[in-house]
Amino acid sequence: MDTYPVALKLNNRLCLVVGGGKVGERKIATLLECGAVVRVVSPESTSQVAEWARSGQIELRQRCFQEEDLDGVLVVIAATDCYEVNQDVSRVCDERQVIVNAVDIPDLCSFYVPAVLRRGLLTIAVSTGGASPKLAAKIRDSLSEQFGPDYGRYLELIAGWRRRVLAEIADTDRREAFLKHIVDDVTLELIQKEQYDLLKERLEDVYCGYGSQSPQRPGSCPGEDVFFRK
Repeated sequence: MDTYPVALKLNNRLCLVVGGGKVGERKIATLLECGAVVRVVSPESTSQVAEWARSGQIELRQRCFQEEDLDGVLVVIAATDCYEVNQDVSRVCDERQVIVNAVDIPDLCSFYVPAVLRRGLLTIAVSTGGASPKLAAKIRDSLSEQFGPDYGRYLELIAGWRRRVLAEIADTDRREAFLKHIVDDVTLELIQKEQYDLLKERLEDVYCGYGSQSPQRPGSCPGEDVFFRK
C-alpha cells in the first residue's frame, strides 16, 4: 500500500482548481461544500463557475495556469481537458511540494479523490488507488443501502452521549465499556427498525449500569433532540 488515507479539514483553507469546465465545476462545488476558499484558473468557464465568481464565492483568474497561482494553496485539482496542462500543473506542484489531483490521470496525482458516502457525521470513502473510479462509485452506492440516513442522526446521538460520558465517568474501563456497548448489534438493530423509544430506554439503562454508583437515570443527553425528533 502506497497511500495514506486521511480526511482533510479544508474549512477556510485555500484550494486551487485549474479548469473551469464541467469537471472543474463539480470539483469546485465539492470544495465549497467543505468550506474551502476556492481559487479557479481557467481561460473559459461554465455559467455556474462564472456565477460563483460574480457572487464572490470563488476567485476566478481568467487565464492560463501560472506558478504564482499556487501561492498559499494547500490542495490543487487539475481538471482541464488538456493532458499537457494537467501535466504541467502536476510538475509544478511536485516542485513546490503541494499535493495535487489530476482528474482521471493517476500517474499525475499525489492524492486520489475517493467516492464518498455521507450520512451526517458519518463519512465513508472508497478508493481504488485511481485504478477504477467507477468501481469505487459502485461500491459506494452499494454501501448506501446498508448505511441509510438514520446513521447521521444516530451519530449525533452517540456524540452527545460520548461528551457526557467523558465528563461524568472517571473510570476508564467503565467509560470504554459503555461506549462500546451503545454501538453493539442490538443498538444498531433498534435503529434500523426505527424503535426509537426502546433505543432511548436502553441507552439510559446502559448508562445507569456503567455510570455513577447511584442507579439514577440521566437527564436528556445532548444529541437526543436531533435523533428522537419526529
